[in-house]
Amino acid sequence: MPFGLVAGAQALVGGLQFDPEIVNAFELGGKYSANGITLNVSLFRQDFKNFQLNTFDGTVFIVQNINGCTDDLNGLDRDQSNFSTAPNFNAAAAASGVCDDDDVGYGVRSQGVEIEASARVTSDLRLNAGATFSRTKYRDDLVGTDRGTPLSPALRQLPGSDLSNAPRTVLTGAATWTPRIGRSGLSGLFYVDARYSGNYNTGSDLFPQKGQESYTLVNARVGVRGPDDRWSVEVWAQNLFDKDYTQVAFNSPFQQGGTTPAFTDPAFPGGRQIFSAFLAEPRTYGLTLRAKFSAPRPVPIVEEAPPPPPPPPPPATQTCPDGSVILATDTCPPPPPPPPPPPEPERG
Repeated sequence: MPFGLVAGAQALVGGLQFDPEIVNAFELGGKYSANGITLNVSLFRQDFKNFQLNTFDGTVFIVQNINGCTDDLNGLDRDQSNFSTAPNFNAAAAASGVCDDDDVGYGVRSQGVEIEASARVTSDLRLNAGATFSRTKYRDDLVGTDRGTPLSPALRQLPGSDLSNAPRTVLTGAATWTPRIGRSGLSGLFYVDARYSGNYNTGSDLFPQKGQESYTLVNARVGVRGPDDRWSVEVWAQNLFDKDYTQVAFNSPFQQGGTTPAFTDPAFPGGRQIFSAFLAEPRTYGLTLRAKFSAPRPVPIVEEAPPPPPPPPPPATQTCPDGSVILATDTCPPPPPPPPPPPEPERG
């Protein structure tokens, strides 16, 4: 809403608020894993009611919920009041395209299939791949709030179109090879990944001048790693082939220009509008050094075993008159009796 029609900053607050967004999501999938191969497949569908959209029309930000109408609006959600020579001109475009609140439903549907796969070909070679085939689009008949209020004419490109930044096809792949280098404990690193994105529109109002063609990005990394990954040296590059693409395009502020017959809806919904864009990063490259530092391991303290106790002293002994040695507590044996006297000689 132009600032000139608003009395005071507080009156703008109502135009900068969203109603709560509601998503009904459904997903069905399966997983396979065996012999180093993993495969995941999932089917999904998401329905958005009160989808929250914020777009800049070159003058102000338009903050609006998006809902669908089950009734045919006869193109009143695609009209405009700027180009009088265009077939969709309607002087009352801002108030046209009302839907009964009982006929209001989801405004955005996203559905498709996701596939992810990985394989460990050898102990040092791993491959990954992924694919997403989806369609994320607005319903053919759109309104604003869930009360059925009209869609802003600035969003007239939305009905039946794909959402911004929502390519129908995305493919990814990656390969990692980490071979050992002899018996040195070192290992190499060769890594490359790629991402293909189908064409899409980068502007939330879906003006055709904000479209982005399909492209592929490639990143790579080569390096050497020390034993136990204690250190590494890696040379890397992002956007290896220096692909130019747009991240987001928008209407340049207060640069709409004239509405001449040569620049009119639907090919030029912005008229002679000048557009600006934020471009993605060009090719970047660098060197990365990594090292792990840790405190020295403490030396374990080994306590010496105490010396064995001294042997007990020998018991006290005594020597008997017969020369035998016995304990001091024992009694010596009695001496043997004296021998008998010799016989007297006979007298004759």
